[in-house]
Amino acid sequence: QNVSTEETALLMYMLLKNLGVRDEELEEEATRAVLQALMVKRLGARKESVSGSGESGKGDSDKWASQQQ
Repeated sequence: QNVSTEETALLMYMLLKNLGVRDEELEEEATRAVLQALMVKRLGARKESVSGSGESGKGDSDKWASQQQ
């Protein structure tokens, strides 16, 4: 449950690779899927940081202060 199609495909690719099945086209597709997933996560993190920057700086400094303790 809660596993995306891309994650399922990558898991299947890893299983096939561990079983000794090698396919250059499949490896290229898996690499593309991993890179795309990383870009989506990175863009999501940027959007969160940009939307959070509109708040007062006090909340951010409190967050850092609590982490330092």
